[in-house]
Amino acid sequence: MAKLKWQKSQLSTLVTFSLRQQAVDLLVKSLGLLIFLWLLSPASASAQLGTGGGLLQIIGMVQVEPGPNVLTFKVKTDEIRFVVHDITSRDRDFTMAQFFTDVRHRKPNVDIKGPEPLLDLLIKERPSKRALKLSGSYYMDSHSFVLIGITPVQEKPEVQF
Repeated sequence: MAKLKWQKSQLSTLVTFSLRQQAVDLLVKSLGLLIFLWLLSPASASAQLGTGGGLLQIIGMVQVEPGPNVLTFKVKTDEIRFVVHDITSRDRDFTMAQFFTDVRHRKPNVDIKGPEPLLDLLIKERPSKRALKLSGSYYMDSHSFVLIGITPVQEKPEVQF
């Protein structure tokens, strides 16, 4: 009789452990699905470019001379001039004109932050040599651009007859 009671107790423990494990597995899978769906859902414009960072791509090149579309970027302790050719955003309502309106009154116009190798690459870029696409998150409240990528822009070859 005592042996039967002990076996029942062991069986009860195994069933309880199995149910707990299934509940934990279900919770982890549900959480993973929730995060996946959250990443796929479009954010509103206020959430993208308000206090949170809005994803931007700034296309242009490092330049020596000032000009109408030239901004001053603070990169580490250096200041560089960058002529902006185009800006793209996930928020279709955010335009290049809005970006310029937001940053023009500040000196330097934008504070560039990010991984050291990317910042070093931007500082060492030779002026007027090639167009670059700077990808990252722009924070309006602090006028900061957190750089996550730099890629050279391939110019379209000219058609020759």
